[in-house]
Amino acid sequence: MKKEFSTWDDLQTKIGENKITINVWGREYTFDHSIFPVSIKIKGSEIIHTPIQLNADFEQGVGKWDKFAYFVYEQTDEKVVLLISATTQNIIVNTTTTIYFDGFIKNDFRIIPYWSENSTADPYWGDFEDEAKTRLKGLWIDFAIKKEWGSLFHYWPNSESSITPSLSAMNNGKTETAKYPFKPYFWLGNEIGGFGVCCESQQNFELKEENDCINVIENNDNYYVRINILDDMPSEWNWRTDNWADTVKPLDYSFGFQATPVKKMPENIADFSKKFHIYKMKTQNGYFVQEHYDFLNEAKKAGVKYLILHADWSVFENHGRAEDGEKVKAYIDACHKENIKVLAYFGYEYTTLMPDWNTKANSYLNKNVNGNYLGGWQRNYEFMQRCFMVCYKGDYNKEMIKQVEYAMDNYGFDGLYTDGTHIPWECANEEHGCGYRTKDGKLHTTFPIYALREFSKELYEAVHKRGGIIDTHQSTCCLMATLAFADSYFDGENIQPSLKENGIEFLNLEAFRTEYMGRNLGLPTMFFAYTHEGFNISLITSISLLHNVFPGARRLDELDFMRRLWDIFDSYDLWHKDYVPYWENTDVLSNGNTKISYYNTGNEIIAIVPNYNKDTDKTEIILPKPPINAVDIFKNSSIEINDRKITVNLDYCDFTILKITYK
Repeated sequence: MKKEFSTWDDLQTKIGENKITINVWGREYTFDHSIFPVSIKIKGSEIIHTPIQLNADFEQGVGKWDKFAYFVYEQTDEKVVLLISATTQNIIVNTTTTIYFDGFIKNDFRIIPYWSENSTADPYWGDFEDEAKTRLKGLWIDFAIKKEWGSLFHYWPNSESSITPSLSAMNNGKTETAKYPFKPYFWLGNEIGGFGVCCESQQNFELKEENDCINVIENNDNYYVRINILDDMPSEWNWRTDNWADTVKPLDYSFGFQATPVKKMPENIADFSKKFHIYKMKTQNGYFVQEHYDFLNEAKKAGVKYLILHADWSVFENHGRAEDGEKVKAYIDACHKENIKVLAYFGYEYTTLMPDWNTKANSYLNKNVNGNYLGGWQRNYEFMQRCFMVCYKGDYNKEMIKQVEYAMDNYGFDGLYTDGTHIPWECANEEHGCGYRTKDGKLHTTFPIYALREFSKELYEAVHKRGGIIDTHQSTCCLMATLAFADSYFDGENIQPSLKENGIEFLNLEAFRTEYMGRNLGLPTMFFAYTHEGFNISLITSISLLHNVFPGARRLDELDFMRRLWDIFDSYDLWHKDYVPYWENTDVLSNGNTKISYYNTGNEIIAIVPNYNKDTDKTEIILPKPPINAVDIFKNSSIEINDRKITVNLDYCDFTILKITYK
């Protein structure tokens, strides 16, 4: 295992005749006379109720797979490659199954009818016979997740197109019986972990009902999931008899599977919550106004560990070349003297200002089915330019890594803040291999998950080799096949307008627990805080901190607020104390509808108390026993204590932090 990937353990494989068990960090997969895993364990707990199964339907009913054969094609401490064959009725399936050290399983399989039934033909050469006609009538994958492991769901994208995320969190929440159209990523899990399935496209899918691709059914003890691929004879086969000069083509499919969390949380998790964004770094005379140098002293006092230099540090949007590299290096050196690390903004776009635009754009960029580019952000400061979305199946991935290495080696950056980089936006650019055409010649988009995954690994390796980290921004896309190769993530930008307009009730708490907490995925996270008048940092924090997640502040006047939060967590070392979330808090703090999470420090508890009740500015808490003392350690405001009852004055959507001491 390369040291850049030291977060993970070496992959361990135990091989039997037709049973193979593979251990990756925190998870275990078992194949046993099966194409897909029959057992998935997260930290020793079995999460699936029934195995993952490929089902082939025939006129006589669903076939039973037999004649399994396994061949270990490749085995290292980073991956194991299995070749598997099996048959049912007159269908052969061949699979190439690769299990990687981060727990990602890539399963490429092909189904093909027998050449011959061999009923009267020579047993070696076979024959083409009428009995060998294709008769497959349906194909699907199904499995069931145990009830306790599947209470939350997530899918991506959350709108018809992946290009512009919806302003809602409709793709997260409580799992219920539902039907969905094709989604390149679907996940079921809980606040601890879960299981995701990905697929790059609907190529070779044929369904009569578009919204009948993914089915979820809630049962008493499990959530049953069915992914429909074919609901009739595939048109490519169409009841044909095989002919040596005109064969029936194999149908190819590729699915990815991955249990989460994908890796352990970092020991220095506090540092990942002490980030601050710096915007508008230039003046007419060059880089970094004096205000930003003055800010460094305040940032140090506040405890900032990482400053994120936003897009205007570079001449080119999303591209790592400074107008005056010495000034950028001088500012980063000044940060380092204050023990503050600096992350460089890199994004998902390629700009018209680039000198090689004319020769590279057509290959680098994402295209829709009409052949048009996507995005088109206009950068209005200093060097005017338009910026269009790249696809990492093209060659831009090599150029971006080269620029990242240049920025870290020459300016002294300590890593990256990547904007949308880990999201495999839909693309139909045939020049670099995206998109596919159906028999009628119509072009369809694909989601380049595997290409982006390989790029994400290469980027992770380049940054970690230089001692840096990758902090990424994504919205609505918790695809761990790619996101595993980041160190932390920002989320929630897309729903900020809806939160401001509709209030805190807009975001149901199950949705937050699914996408924005990070621990069920394996990464620290921060929640965007796009604050304005009437929509302040305290409101954002009231929901994020309840979930053990810090807001991502970006205004200089919010630094003191963040300092007060960080000081409390440092003083009581809450970063490493037991966090008891409100959905598990049944008896320590409760008064009906009030949601309270807390940290257990021994004879004290540190409680996060928000007020989501519009009708009152008083929040009452009933304790299990009278406390010795109760103090508001965030607002330093008064608290009424009456035996086991505490009353706190809080405005709607405000919060505070209480220290409650028992004997």
